[in-house]
Amino acid sequence: MRHKVVVAEGQVEETDWHCFEAFKRVREKLALQDLLPMCYGASRKVVLSGMLIDMGLGLEVYKVGENGQPCPEAVYNFENGDDMKLVSVEVQAKLQDEWTKAALQELE
Repeated sequence: MRHKVVVAEGQVEETDWHCFEAFKRVREKLALQDLLPMCYGASRKVVLSGMLIDMGLGLEVYKVGENGQPCPEAVYNFENGDDMKLVSVEVQAKLQDEWTKAALQELE
């Protein structure tokens, strides 16, 4: 899948097998210009599941509630809302790893 973002200074384009991975790479390039997309795909409290990747090509994410559980309905990566807390790709990846570990521990 090809994911392209156009900014005032030019274009940033990345390709990956699902949208969320391509968008992460775009975000890394934008960060070099101190730019941060204002959307759920760049937000702190979101998680990506294998099902969202497989069935939706990574176009959607689950918002995580205050209880640490994902909300039952997914949101489009490029939507935005008042509950967003924008973070870097690295911080978001760390939070995803922490959430995954906690979810696996609950299954034990």
